[in-house]
Amino acid sequence: NMKHPILKDLEVRKALYHLVNRKLMIEKFEYNMSKPALGPIYPESGYAANTATPVPFNPKKALKLLRKAGWTDTDGDSILDKVINGKKRKLSITILEPASAFMKYLTIFKEDAKQAGVEINIKLIEWNSFIKLIEERKFDAVRLAWSASIDWDPTQIWHTKSIKGGSNFIGFSNSEVDKLS
Repeated sequence: NMKHPILKDLEVRKALYHLVNRKLMIEKFEYNMSKPALGPIYPESGYAANTATPVPFNPKKALKLLRKAGWTDTDGDSILDKVINGKKRKLSITILEPASAFMKYLTIFKEDAKQAGVEINIKLIEWNSFIKLIEERKFDAVRLAWSASIDWDPTQIWHTKSIKGGSNFIGFSNSEVDKLS
């Protein structure tokens, strides 16, 4: 949720991405039969950017980015914190998840994030309730997946105008991306 007080910070989002151990997840759960996503286009497609590389799992870099963004552990509880809008906040995020089969992936992420001082909570939620909460934008973070056809138009998900009335539930807005649509 790009309006969330913690997640609206680009450095925090970058740090969290460095805490996703996709290589381990692919080895453990996909038996090395998958490739990491590099964007919304299937990596083997002729339309995929051939210069894109996966963001590496790098907890040290994640911690460096979080410290750069002002996060420290001021109270010794192993969870980073920061004063935001005059209020001390823990670096704690709840991820809504509608599919129990995906919990194993989020559990690995949760454990790795904990080692870097980030508290990840996972809330398994029934599908209809999940849809209602994302449509109302009442969430910290969600795990979403999209499937696309060969003539897929990314405007529905990634364009600023799709924040209201579209599927841009996270509130992504970037003028350069909008120009490409």
